[in-house]
Amino acid sequence: MSFYPPGWDYERVMNGSNEDFATLTEEQHTTLLNGLKEAGLYQAFEDKIHKEVMESQAAARLAEEATKTEEQKFADREIFAPYIDTLKNVFKFEPEWSEWGFVIFRATAYGPEGDAQWAEFRRRWDQIIEEEHADQRGFHPKSDRAIELLRFRWVEDPSLEGASPGEVSRRFDEMWRDLPTGLATTAWLMVTPEALESVLNSPLPSSAPLKHRKEIPYVVAVSISAHHPRLELTPGEEDEDVFGRDFKGYFNVAVESLLNNFYPMVALDIMDLPRLTGRMRHEKDIWCDTGRGEFLSPPGLQQLQQPERMAMRYSVESISRPQCSLYPPAPSIMDKLFSKSKSPQPIWTFTIASSSSGETISCSDRPVFHLTTQKPKPHLTISRLPPPGPPASPVPIATCTVHKFPSSKMDVSLHGYEILLKRDLLKSDNHHFDYPPLGHFKWKPDAWGGSKLELFDSERRLLARYHKKLSLTGQGQQIEVLVQGDERFVEMVVVTALAMRHYIAVENKDIKMVTKVFDIVG
Repeated sequence: MSFYPPGWDYERVMNGSNEDFATLTEEQHTTLLNGLKEAGLYQAFEDKIHKEVMESQAAARLAEEATKTEEQKFADREIFAPYIDTLKNVFKFEPEWSEWGFVIFRATAYGPEGDAQWAEFRRRWDQIIEEEHADQRGFHPKSDRAIELLRFRWVEDPSLEGASPGEVSRRFDEMWRDLPTGLATTAWLMVTPEALESVLNSPLPSSAPLKHRKEIPYVVAVSISAHHPRLELTPGEEDEDVFGRDFKGYFNVAVESLLNNFYPMVALDIMDLPRLTGRMRHEKDIWCDTGRGEFLSPPGLQQLQQPERMAMRYSVESISRPQCSLYPPAPSIMDKLFSKSKSPQPIWTFTIASSSSGETISCSDRPVFHLTTQKPKPHLTISRLPPPGPPASPVPIATCTVHKFPSSKMDVSLHGYEILLKRDLLKSDNHHFDYPPLGHFKWKPDAWGGSKLELFDSERRLLARYHKKLSLTGQGQQIEVLVQGDERFVEMVVVTALAMRHYIAVENKDIKMVTKVFDIVG
């Protein structure tokens, strides 16, 4: 029997209007979608729907932009301009911004031939950095100022030729107290002979997307633990999953990832370096984070490493919590940013408003995310909206699928990370989950049908909250971020909050349906 409703065929499916689909019953709609999937025709249909949604959103954004003054457009740009948020936090306790960047040690050959190579390396280095800034200049005065203040403090000394990461770490340890705030990072850089060759011989980042380049320019990031003796494990700890036991104190970092991705990590001490590099398995791996905690392996290892990476599933059940750490936690600027007050004030407030194409999540009146909901899996799709400027399509960053009642599980995919949110029914209504780049978290609902949710970390610190505020328009939903964090942290909060909100709505509906059945039977 055909899965098409009476009077329908594939052509009508691909060309039908919203009004056409509205005439179908729920059963006909479900049968049609399942039939398209079984026949291998669903992807084309999904692509068509996605294109229509993107075009509709682009038109809505253009119409909205046309109503804004130049002052409003200028204020919107600050949200997306590079470096601004990072430097606001780096120089939070100083009257103004000053120089920022990295201290870089030269550990390559010295002498006439070595110096000639070094001069070519510096020229190539400047070319890579300038490529990154070429499209950023003029976007906003504050980011222009940040680019002007960028400094690389080069340390050149013939005694450093062939120096080990431990020796470089000792040198930095001797000088860091005299460094300005913007250069006093928790990791610094060194150029080894291999790193020098990578910069000289690898294609420029502008030549092709990172995933299409087999070789990329890199340097070595070094931390203070590179010259600190490791703690010895007791016999009982040797077989345990000890956090940081394999971290040597140094690793490779892509040059193109230094400023936007790596600098915030080590300038604000957002994450322990052993955790940041936890998925790197080979000494030649290169940390090249693109917002997903990624790294590249040398060509000979890619076939070995890729299946392992793709197979990883991050859930409460599959990640064993570390029992101890080889590296005692250093004083962190993040500790100062976590508020211990009973009523912490939000740093960012996101408002949720409905529209014909879904829901728009805005910050400071600037649309930042877009949410679409559908009955087929995945049930939610969250996209990042582009910054003001030339028309561009939203970029999907996450999906969410809710398991069937009475399961409490939700599958969230965020930038390629698979996250399982799951309730511990024996203890509470809280949903726990692990997001490997940042740690372990839980969403805690209130006792009034989930009109308020609170997000806590493993130290029971309140990080964010979602709540509904009564209003005549019905658009009183907000997500409040209560602590400082980088872009991936904010995205994690927003995505998991929307997932929790959807789960609770579905659960309440299912409970009402079950209660109604029981009443009828009774």
